[in-house]
Order: sequence, then structure tokens, then C-alpha cells
Amino acid sequence: MYSSRTDVAYTWVLRASTQIPLEEYLSTCYEPDREYVDGELVERFVGEFEHSRLQMMIAAYFFNKEAEFGIMVFPEQRVRVKNTDREKRYRIPDVSVVRVACEKETVLTKPPYLVVEVLSPDDRASNTLLKASEYARFGIRGSCKIRSAGKFEHHR
Repeated sequence: MYSSRTDVAYTWVLRASTQIPLEEYLSTCYEPDREYVDGELVERFVGEFEHSRLQMMIAAYFFNKEAEFGIMVFPEQRVRVKNTDREKRYRIPDVSVVRVACEKETVLTKPPYLVVEVLSPDDRASNTLLKASEYARFGIRGSCKIRSAGKFEHHR
């Protein structure tokens, strides 16, 4: 969502009087797509020029290397990072890279080899660290956070 200033974006957690059932989330197309965290929909930063351009460049790089590296690349692919009785979390990394031998799934339920998050200036550090820790606990071997301004952070 955007504030009255057109250059500032904010992340909002869409809270309903009741939580959204997982089945409803998985069967609904949101525009833009939203992440699912324990019954709540979480909007993502999308649509900014620098963010979109950098995301496309990263995805294009990996796409051009698919045969050489034995990978497949997916922009904005839903990934189930946690699925317990108490916690259900679905994240949507800007770019996911999987091994060619992976199963074809509507939602990735096994850890991608690599995920990339392009950060917008208004992304909060606490949300970014939370996602990085979720990716690591899920078993993703590498996650990268890249700021639109070009700062690069790698996490294992």
C-alpha cells in the first residue's frame, strides 16, 4: 500500500476479524500476491522501478544459467517455510532457485537451493531478519538480501 506520498511504501498486515483459513489463501489469487503468516495475509513491497528492475535482472541471470548450473529459476514463487499445527507460513521470495531434479509443485514445499529478496528502502530490518531466519530454519542453503541501491548481504 502507498501513503499519500507516492514515493513511500508501507507493509501492512491485513487483519480480519477472523483469520484466513490456509485453504482459502492457497486457492485465492491476490493482486499483488501476499504472504501468509499464521492465518494473516502480509502485503509485500512491489512495483517500484528499482526493485522491479533488479528483480528482473537477477532472475534473468539465473534463467540464462539454468542449463549450465542444472537449476530452474522462479520469480515470486510461493514457498511453504513452516507447516506445524501452530504455525503455517508461506513466503514469496523475489527469486527462488531450485535444482532441476526438484518436484514440480504449485507451492514449493521443499527448500529451494537459493532465495533472493530485493529490499526496498522502507523494508524493516526486523521483518528482513525474521524472513532470513525462517529461510535458514527451513533448510534453504543460501539467501541473499539485495537493496535496490545496490548493497548486498548474504546469509547461510
